Amino acid sequence: MLSNLLKNAVKYNNEEGTLNIMIENDRLIFQNSGAPVALDKSRIFNRFYKQGPDHTSTGLGLSIIKTIIKQYPDWEISYEFDNQMHYFILTKNTPQ
Repeated sequence: MLSNLLKNAVKYNNEEGTLNIMIENDRLIFQNSGAPVALDKSRIFNRFYKQGPDHTSTGLGLSIIKTIIKQYPDWEISYEFDNQMHYFILTKNTPQ
């Protein structure tokens, strides 16, 4: 799962772009400066979904990540786009 997130952050980044991996208390964030537009948050983790005409992608990577995350109920994955940066955020939910 982590390998896939890192691979995507590198593959879909700009040639001279920014890639950050941030580790916080209960979060791991993969951030990159890929495409200048947001991905479709409602479909990004769906099987076979691809934002553009990338013929090297099967559209399965993020779907597989979502499936893996479902096996760990204390964890979730989300996507955000802010200030021309893409964020994939793994969050560990702490018990209330």
